[in-house]
Amino acid sequence: MNRFSEDVEVMDKAVTNIIGVLFGAVLFLIGNSTVLAISNPWTLVILPFCIAGMEFYGRYYRKTIRELQRIYLVSVSSVYQDMVEAILGRVTIRAFASSQRVMWASV
Repeated sequence: MNRFSEDVEVMDKAVTNIIGVLFGAVLFLIGNSTVLAISNPWTLVILPFCIAGMEFYGRYYRKTIRELQRIYLVSVSSVYQDMVEAILGRVTIRAFASSQRVMWASV
């Protein structure tokens, strides 16, 4: 139960932080758009293209970063698996005096 409540607390803090950042970004966009509209209304013509370009870039970035994270986790999982097997099988490894071989196989 304690771990679950800690996980919920972490998520609450993360969501609160994300909402704050999102709210600040929206206010920043509205403020800058207002200043642009007052100073040079023709720059507002470019604004939808900039928003569309950033959305395209954001979607590409999110897909790419997910794939990189997946590749990283797959490559690291074998190392963790080997470490777990070595820890669980340490009695057998010591019995056959194979500590050095297992150590070099893990590196």
